[in-house]
Amino acid sequence: MPYTDKLNQMKKASGLTTQQTADKTGVPSSTITRMLSGQTEEPTFSNIAKCVKVWGGSLDELAGIPPKTITVTETKTVNADERIIDLYERSIKSKNRWIRNLFILCISLVIFLVAVFSYDIFTPDRGWYTRETLSGIVESLFQW
Repeated sequence: MPYTDKLNQMKKASGLTTQQTADKTGVPSSTITRMLSGQTEEPTFSNIAKCVKVWGGSLDELAGIPPKTITVTETKTVNADERIIDLYERSIKSKNRWIRNLFILCISLVIFLVAVFSYDIFTPDRGWYTRETLSGIVESLFQW
């Protein structure tokens, strides 16, 4: 089947007129008419691609290439796109697990540091902040 017949089928299936197609693609309506009638010996790839996209078809369909499938077992055939989507979903779940664990680790670290500094501040005779250090900080705050 020549490409013109397939293009005409795609156009008919889309329900768009030549002028509507021209408005959506930016390809002149006269060029579309010549492509559909076969008067253009070698239409540009970009014009064909734009029209096929607007009509809801695919270039693979136009070229007669069947959809890609991978046979998993003799009785079960899985679409390649579904396998890729499944792989991405598993990857996202794994990354989400890592993000959640890192978040929990960061929150735990912050809680630990707040507890250590709180203990240090409320027990001025031990730790980094002794009575002398705290009194020096308080005096410097009120010396304005």
